[in-house]
Amino acid sequence: AFCPTTCQCGRAVESSSCPLPFGISCDRLGDRFCLTLNGRHYCPGLTPYRHATLFSKMATNDATIVDPLLPQIQAAHEETVRLLTGATDQLLFTQSSRLGKSFWTTFFFFEVDERLNVTDIDDRITAANANVSEVEANLTEQLLLLSLPVDVLAFVVLRVGDGNSRGKVHVPPI
Repeated sequence: AFCPTTCQCGRAVESSSCPLPFGISCDRLGDRFCLTLNGRHYCPGLTPYRHATLFSKMATNDATIVDPLLPQIQAAHEETVRLLTGATDQLLFTQSSRLGKSFWTTFFFFEVDERLNVTDIDDRITAANANVSEVEANLTEQLLLLSLPVDVLAFVVLRVGDGNSRGKVHVPPI
């Protein structure tokens, strides 16, 4: 079942004739970190996926500097992950978070077609962790492209790795 954007299907009308892909109401697909692409829905635990997080740390904790830049910092994290993994359409980012000097972006990869297998993502993330300085250089380049104060932020990439699901590849039974 595909969730149309025009029928007002949501939490209040779950018992109506609104579609329930994977038994989930259309409004709750985002809460479950589902990706909607080309008329199909992909959800963790129901379709093959990989869940991981890019962890980094800034040199500054100055909210007057960092807070206005958070959308651009998140964009730099996202582009870094895209470049590291080669994934584009298969990628869904959750909201980035900051706690003090730490900043992280969690992302999900879904097997949407034969172009990219989620197990390939594991290999690419493993390779990235073997060369964290390359990840850091890539993130710095993305920050520079967005005209961010790289010298003030001075990001250090800690790791790219397991998210809350322990980074397991999940392929649902057929």
